Amino acid sequence: MALSRSAALWFCALPLLVAAGVRAAVRGGHHRTELVVATVVGAALAAPYLLTVGYAAPRFLLPAYALLALPVAYGLVRACRPRPRGRRIVVGLLAVALIGHLANQYKLVDSTADRVRRDTADLGHVAVELRSLGVRPPCVVSGVESIRVAFRAGCASRQPSGPNRSITPGELVETALHQPVAILAYDGDRPPS
Repeated sequence: MALSRSAALWFCALPLLVAAGVRAAVRGGHHRTELVVATVVGAALAAPYLLTVGYAAPRFLLPAYALLALPVAYGLVRACRPRPRGRRIVVGLLAVALIGHLANQYKLVDSTADRVRRDTADLGHVAVELRSLGVRPPCVVSGVESIRVAFRAGCASRQPSGPNRSITPGELVETALHQPVAILAYDGDRPPS
């Protein structure tokens, strides 16, 4: 899923907010060591996923986000403590930023929930169609989205290639002699020989 512009903005703002929080801690002297250690460990946890993993896996960044939230929170609290006149402006800007962030998160959750609902319905229809074609447990499903379809159909999922490889093409053919086997492909794709 592509990042929206507002999500990309927040992603780019995180290093700036972390740096501001660390700077505030170093200058203020309070919790300096703890916040610097949290920042270094958070950055060390994030680096392998940001620099070496070729696909999006945001769940792997959750520990890094948790650690990096500490200096961000410290910096935001310190930003709300300027002279009384400037405090209202800073608190107002932070409130606007928080509302913007929450709106962005709501939009993201809403679109994800819609996609999950559509996928669930579509995959359920595929499982029903397989049952109508005689694919019933014990059975095997292979191909596109086979894990999620197999679960709904009560079948095992086996892949002859890719990261979930668990069977050879010959073994899949041999399995088809003893139980129902379904091979899923995208519309318009030719079924495998």
